[in-house]
Amino acid sequence: MKTRPLTILVSPLDWGLGHASRMIPLIGRFIHDGHHVILAGSGRSAELLRNTFPALRFVSIPCHTVHLGPGKHSYFQLVLQLPALVLSVFREHRMTRRIVRQEAVDIIISDNRYGIRTKKAFSVLITHQVSPVLPAVFRWLESPLYLIIRGLIQRFDRCWIPDYADPAVNLSGRLSHRYKLPSNAQFIGVLSRFTHQGNTDETPSTFCYDLAVVLSGPEPQVSVFEKKIYSQLIRLQKSAILIRGMRNKPLESLTLPMIHQFSHLEINAFSQVLKQAGCVISRSGYSAIMDYVSLGISAVLVPTPGQSEQEYLAGWLGKKGWFTVIKEDELDLAGIPYTRLLHQEAGNPLIPAKNDFKFVEDLYREYHRNGN
Repeated sequence: MKTRPLTILVSPLDWGLGHASRMIPLIGRFIHDGHHVILAGSGRSAELLRNTFPALRFVSIPCHTVHLGPGKHSYFQLVLQLPALVLSVFREHRMTRRIVRQEAVDIIISDNRYGIRTKKAFSVLITHQVSPVLPAVFRWLESPLYLIIRGLIQRFDRCWIPDYADPAVNLSGRLSHRYKLPSNAQFIGVLSRFTHQGNTDETPSTFCYDLAVVLSGPEPQVSVFEKKIYSQLIRLQKSAILIRGMRNKPLESLTLPMIHQFSHLEINAFSQVLKQAGCVISRSGYSAIMDYVSLGISAVLVPTPGQSEQEYLAGWLGKKGWFTVIKEDELDLAGIPYTRLLHQEAGNPLIPAKNDFKFVEDLYREYHRNGN
């Protein structure tokens, strides 16, 4: 649909790189359609988007940094930080109103940032966490929390859920298929950086490793996981690559010629590494799962201990037979299968998943239908 050029503000949450990485195909689509995109955020997620789209204007909207220690009691630490999280939402909202006014923003795309909205712009929230899954001790809070989140979602003009509506083939399970959806919500299919129009898959096929390890998530869990992986790698005669999630400080003891480490890979090289690796190991973050689905590959998922969403997603998709799931304290690199397993071979009819981005055309139509 041909429309006048719009100004679109895109702001992902800065809890790991997943929220930013799944914005890449959307930003690419907006640019392809001739619109003016402004990036807003902070931290490593902002760094990822700025590296991917260096020509775009960037404005800082800091995201509250959550500090979670390793282990199964991280949710208690999160509860203690709730007041700071609530204050950050109000601060985000205040900054957003100013930016929308100064930059004449038409549309806001907010990935899991509930303060990034205003009535002065058509505001879209992206989330797969309509109904969060909590640890057993907090299970009684799931229904009340859903009602709170539902109310927050309905403050936006639209809510996009990156998943499939069909419960037989969806990826998020109870996270978005348990309760009635808000009236402004719709499923939009898989969002992955690897469906970005700049991904040409023309990278020479020289990135062949026995093992590709994708590291992500907040500190200190990601460093704990990385050290555990490395301590086992040095005993194996396997070639491996560690993709370290925009963490620039290298492992000082990494001297083995068969083990390579990179802070980050550009999209084409990253996709080739994953598709050609004998085995991929990563956390079970939702955006990482969508990346593997979009490439048509399986992976060994190691959920972060104490993060109930990752534990749930790994269990949900492991039962489908689409991924291998191993607890962190049970991970043994010598015992995992070093053979590529395609989702299609595992019986998943959706894989490799594509997205026609019809929901973007619907967004343009709805924006103009509202008199804009």
